[in-house]
Amino acid sequence: MRFLMTSVINNKFSNLRLSGVEGLIFMCLWVLQGCSPAQKEYFVEIDDLPVTEAEFRLYLDRNIARTYNYYYQEWGVNAHTEFWETKYGDKTPKEYIKAMALAQLVEIKSRQRLATQMGLIKEFTYDSLQHWWVQDNASRKLKKASGGIVYGPVERKFEDFYDYFYASLFNNLQEMAYEKLFTPSPAEIKAYYELNKEKWFVYIPEVEAEYLEFEFDGSKDKKQLLSQVESAEAALTNGADMRSIAAGYPRGQYRHQTFVKSDEVLGEEDVEGQLNAWALGLDTNEIKTFIGRSTIYLMHGIEKAAPKAYPYDEIERDVIWYYRKNHYQELLDSLSAQAKVVINQESFDRMKVQP
Repeated sequence: MRFLMTSVINNKFSNLRLSGVEGLIFMCLWVLQGCSPAQKEYFVEIDDLPVTEAEFRLYLDRNIARTYNYYYQEWGVNAHTEFWETKYGDKTPKEYIKAMALAQLVEIKSRQRLATQMGLIKEFTYDSLQHWWVQDNASRKLKKASGGIVYGPVERKFEDFYDYFYASLFNNLQEMAYEKLFTPSPAEIKAYYELNKEKWFVYIPEVEAEYLEFEFDGSKDKKQLLSQVESAEAALTNGADMRSIAAGYPRGQYRHQTFVKSDEVLGEEDVEGQLNAWALGLDTNEIKTFIGRSTIYLMHGIEKAAPKAYPYDEIERDVIWYYRKNHYQELLDSLSAQAKVVINQESFDRMKVQP
């Protein structure tokens, strides 16, 4: 499947070059016309794209806090001197964090490979990015000195430049893929609507619900109120009537309301805001707590109307958006799942986590 997709992309886009790509991506494409990536000993290769030890460590470092949190939540373990080398379950935290960093890089590099196959940009390396980072900072300093507007810090850190570069590249890649790979015919998009109508293109017209509304002032007050909300929720779960228990919670105002879906077209904002959206998401007899900016809502769905489908003619553009978004994500998932990964095992095993 991966090799078939690669062949199709290469054949379809062998003569394609994106015109009008602005800013950084355009600069990098221009720079690449006269250079080729330097070949160095790899740390990892993903779809024949080299990943240096420095680039891998960038992802390793970003996942340290996440790894600590995972082992605390799953195993009740706090950081200690032997933490990274101690096995919990079937792997050590060091193995866990390396696998997570590798998975993230597979996603990045498989998309990078797709961008080169589609002619969006020529092949580049981590060293190329560092070179462009120096050039970009010099350009930003010059622009600032000459009275131009520079958004953000004049001199960016490399990690910030790295993220900005890839975000720009992948935004352009998505737009190009939408236009060149996923442009369905009217018949295809109508069939897609019918196939996925119940999944994405229906709405609940109204829900009758009751709720207790607790306003709080600051995090300390919020914490105290949450204990009351939990007590009330437990009582409701055990069969109590919300109106009858409301008197036991003087800070909880009882409300009873029928919430109506007010927008006629998919994607428009409900005029009653977030509370309306929460209520319309309740099932009959479902009890759920929602926390707003300054209010906690303990809600009980009384009756839920049958779902209705949005008429196709009113949401055709939205259906096309869903079609492209989901097909594009399926392509990215497929490329990541089938990416060719080669690890320099000796170097990989030797790398230590440096909190």
